[in-house]
Amino acid sequence: MKYYLALPYEIFVSELELLYEEGKKMAEDENQEANISRFGVVWEERIVNLLTESIKPEPKPFIRIFQNSISSIYEEISMPKYDEFGGVYRLESRLEKLLYILDVFSIIQWFRDSEKKLITTVQDKKDFILSKLYTLFDSDRFYSVEHILKFNDIRFREKEPIELIEDLSKKGYITKQREHYDDSDVKLTVKGASYVERKIKSQNTKTSKLKRESSLDKKLDEIATKLRALGYGQEILFNELEELRELQTTLSKKTWTQVLKGKLFDMGVEQVINMATASMIYEFLTNDQLKLM
Repeated sequence: MKYYLALPYEIFVSELELLYEEGKKMAEDENQEANISRFGVVWEERIVNLLTESIKPEPKPFIRIFQNSISSIYEEISMPKYDEFGGVYRLESRLEKLLYILDVFSIIQWFRDSEKKLITTVQDKKDFILSKLYTLFDSDRFYSVEHILKFNDIRFREKEPIELIEDLSKKGYITKQREHYDDSDVKLTVKGASYVERKIKSQNTKTSKLKRESSLDKKLDEIATKLRALGYGQEILFNELEELRELQTTLSKKTWTQVLKGKLFDMGVEQVINMATASMIYEFLTNDQLKLM
């Protein structure tokens, strides 16, 4: 299911954060028991109403998370009421869960981005889970893998989250909150964070290379047009430019530049182009001055 918000994400989060601060103030007040007994129910209802009005098409999964206890083991029926006996515990539980769902909201693709990242393979799912846990790494909180997948509209088999947890845990990328529970919540380890950072660095390198290649393609087209306008029509010149275009995908920037310099020198010796034209080509393609010696 694709979840979306009926109001801007920043406004939604801001309103929840204000409610969190109200609850925290109640919990820390010197008259906490009296205030919680008096205002606790209304405070909780305001949060449930905000979730109901803001999350589409179905807010109930998020409301259930908010209304569960801290440990996620007890059902709502076991939660004490907002009274002098159990009100403090109930409020602290709700505050903890409110922080949890705020974190979950921050990693739901549809809440912040109009484009969904395509997740098709098991490896895609593992990398996606790790990337979202990395986003939440500083919170040092444990999160449900099923929530990460489900709320991002990523399909999975009935037991698949458990298998994914087991695989990532064996690799040392995540740690379980309750080691002997298959469906335990998890958080990223330092080893897992390092893996994600390597992936990000590799992707950034690829992106940077693609941008450079795209820019160079454009420059090669422009220089070819300029050379034709200057009266150059020799096939060898344009063949060399096309070869340079192909080499950009296999050579480093430094090596490619050296190959360019060599080709310009050879064409100058063969009098295909003169020195001024060679310098013009080199400077246009590299943003640097040609120095043959």
